[in-house]
Amino acid sequence: MSEPDKRTAQKRLARDLTLLVHGESGLSLARKATEVLFGSQPEKTLHTIEEEDLRTIFGNSSYAKLTMEPGTTVLDMAMEAKLFPTEEDALRIINAGGLYINQKRVCAPLLSDKEAIKFVKLYAFTDQKLLYTIEEQDLRTIFGNSSYAQLTMEPGMTVLDMAMEAKLFPTEEDAVRIINAGGLYINQKRVCAPLHILVPGIHILPNKMTLARVGKKNYCLIKWLI
Repeated sequence: MSEPDKRTAQKRLARDLTLLVHGESGLSLARKATEVLFGSQPEKTLHTIEEEDLRTIFGNSSYAKLTMEPGTTVLDMAMEAKLFPTEEDALRIINAGGLYINQKRVCAPLLSDKEAIKFVKLYAFTDQKLLYTIEEQDLRTIFGNSSYAQLTMEPGMTVLDMAMEAKLFPTEEDAVRIINAGGLYINQKRVCAPLHILVPGIHILPNKMTLARVGKKNYCLIKWLI
């Protein structure tokens, strides 16, 4: 029996056992738990799941009730919920990418509630329209732990030129291969042509910034000196 067949059989057995022991409601909860913990888009499940189901799935986790105040930051929340023993630990670990909120890494401890809304729209749900109106400072706050590059825009500059100058790839061969395979996103849109010439307003935002992403999580903010 091939490995995919084994996995299919294992999933079917797990489903049948869950259904036998816990019934339909238990099976539904098990599916939600699997999606939240191991799914490719856990944030979508988290935005639809009921509090009671969350409490059941994470029943042994610590629990805190907080009052939402205007301007509350990620750091404020972390300290009030006692996620870290000291503020120094919180700053160090959050800046290093060790904190996840709703299954998404957050690297900006001073991200406020308004900035967090932009973060969710931009990072979790890839809101392209928001990118064209957002200020540079907000981008720097939201993606503060990403790599950063300052480039000079030259006539005829291509996607490949930008990628290499911003050090998005170790070699030009890697860049061509990954871009052709659809692994590069510019301003949250997949770009598959390494020799396409950069177009202001498409590849370069009105704030003279470009948000580049390689794969799912490797972001780079590019500031254009035009």
